[in-house]
Amino acid sequence: MIGTYRPAEVIASGHPLKTVKQELQVHGQCEELLLRLLTVSEVTQYLEARFAGEPADPILELLKQALARYLQAGTC
Repeated sequence: MIGTYRPAEVIASGHPLKTVKQELQVHGQCEELLLRLLTVSEVTQYLEARFAGEPADPILELLKQALARYLQAGTC
């Protein structure tokens, strides 16, 4: 199984994932890989691929750009 999370949010909120992760680590049943954040450009590339084939629409283009900035900032 692969999962992703933001460590600061798990620690700050007392999320149950913190306990699960610690338990798995104690038993050598998981490995944590730290990933760098995607750039706005990389998020935009993902959104372009995700919405490929959609009709050209200037509003959709603006929404993709705004969504890329929003997702990259980690405010969701």
